[in-house]
Amino acid sequence: MGHSFRTLIWGLLALGALVMPGCAGNSAAKTSDTHVKTVSYAQLVDMLNQSAKDPTVLVDVRPEERFGTGHIPGAVNIPLPRIKSGDPRLAEAKNIVVYAGGWTDDLSIAGAKRLLALGYKNVFEFRGGIELWQSEGRALEGDQP
Repeated sequence: MGHSFRTLIWGLLALGALVMPGCAGNSAAKTSDTHVKTVSYAQLVDMLNQSAKDPTVLVDVRPEERFGTGHIPGAVNIPLPRIKSGDPRLAEAKNIVVYAGGWTDDLSIAGAKRLLALGYKNVFEFRGGIELWQSEGRALEGDQP
């Protein structure tokens, strides 16, 4: 499958994940981009450093195969179509920070909106994701090409 075809498929899945709650009779609140708070690189580092006191869960919403090629250390992989309420990986989180591949990757904001719509609190988007993390000289975890 070509890269652009995969991007199209993931985009459709992302759209479906945002639309489906209303179609299934779920009473989840509608969210817009304005409901999503963003965190800067410095804020993210601070949140991660304070994680012992205020647990922060870093969520990579990219597909499993992309997560496996490299992700921010300590992140959990919850691909956008698999975001659901009651996920045990998010149960103890004081803060949930969602990220994806980079500045033009809309999966992160879609994931943050989905979490908010499901009732999760203190959800943030780390806009820039992998690209921003690496531009700050930080290494990734996992097999990198």
